[in-house]
Amino acid sequence: EQEPKEFCDSVSASFRKTLDTLGVSYDDYVRTTEDRHSRTVNTLWKRLQRRGYIYAGHHVGWYCESDEEFLTEAQTTIKVINGEERRVSSQSGHNVELVQESNYMF
Repeated sequence: EQEPKEFCDSVSASFRKTLDTLGVSYDDYVRTTEDRHSRTVNTLWKRLQRRGYIYAGHHVGWYCESDEEFLTEAQTTIKVINGEERRVSSQSGHNVELVQESNYMF
C-alpha cells in the first residue's frame, strides 16, 4: 500500500503523461502540494474572509448518502417502505435524512 503522497505523485505523473500523449500543452502545471500554491491559496482565503465573502456557518438540508447529494424538499418524496414512512430522493428513490453540518460559506 502506498503512502498518500506517493499515491498523489503517481496520479500526477499519470495525468502529465496523458496530457503529453494527447498533445495538450500548458503554460504551468501546479500541484496543490507546492509551497507556491499553498501560499497563494492562504493569501486569497484570508483576503476573502476579511471582506466577509467567506464565513463559518452551518447548512441544514436533506442529504442522500447513496447519491452523495444535498436535495431540496421539492426533490424528495415520502414513500411507505415496509409499513414505515420514509423520505426518499424523487430521482433515485434512495433514503434521505435531514442533516446539519458546519462549514465555510461563500
